[in-house]
Amino acid sequence: MAARMSDVVRRTVARGGKVLIPAFSLGRTQIVVHYLQRWMREGLLPRLPIFVDSPLAHDLSEVYRRHAPNFQAPGTEDLPVHYILNKRRGLEVTSGPDPCIIVASGGIV
Repeated sequence: MAARMSDVVRRTVARGGKVLIPAFSLGRTQIVVHYLQRWMREGLLPRLPIFVDSPLAHDLSEVYRRHAPNFQAPGTEDLPVHYILNKRRGLEVTSGPDPCIIVASGGIV
């Protein structure tokens, strides 16, 4: 799965595009972000900005972030994730010139 995702991301970046990953639920959103960060740390994916289009996922991640030091192994710190919390920001990200990965959990804001 990592090799296929890597191929898609690299081809999309090469043409200056954005990768849109529909996740459809909060749990799946967290899993997708986890693997994206892991594969970026391991060098399987290029390090790109990750945007999550879900205000509720943002709230959930804040709970996780407060407690992460209790169960996160050293050297596995998360790469930054940017949350899209309103329509204006969503338009800026989707229409901006830079390649990125957008994870949408329930329709783009």
